[in-house]
Amino acid sequence: MISYELSQPGVVILENYNLRGQRVRTLVNERKLPGIYRVSWNGCDNKGKQLTSGLYLCRLQVEGFIKLGKVVFQR
Repeated sequence: MISYELSQPGVVILENYNLRGQRVRTLVNERKLPGIYRVSWNGCDNKGKQLTSGLYLCRLQVEGFIKLGKVVFQR
């Protein structure tokens, strides 16, 4: 589960990348109101293909602010 909080409205882009820096999944790409959000990821890429277990990078972008984190996916 990936969670984030917005203090003001804005366009949110939440994406997962493999360790080679390749984007594998876009989880959120839309305007959101202030609040707390939780997003689950089933381990599939944008084409619906199941990815391997391992470490992935998570990138959250909101109105020019960018935060990176790590996500461990296990089947």
